[in-house]
Amino acid sequence: MRLTLKNIRLKKGWSLENAAKLYNMNVKRLKEIEEYKDVPDFLEVRTMLKMLGFYYTEIVATIYDDIGQHYSK
Repeated sequence: MRLTLKNIRLKKGWSLENAAKLYNMNVKRLKEIEEYKDVPDFLEVRTMLKMLGFYYTEIVATIYDDIGQHYSK
């Protein structure tokens, strides 16, 4: 399984609505990010990673690499 925000959320058993509340964003915004329709800003990434139990420096390169690969298609 690829490491994506959506896959991590699903593995944790979080609904889109629950995750959006934890991330302090609306459901539409989180869905746009998970579907690669928009790129999260620094504060959004930091908040999501904190709630997921990751440190920014450990995973941000992986997330942005995944986004870059998706958009380069």
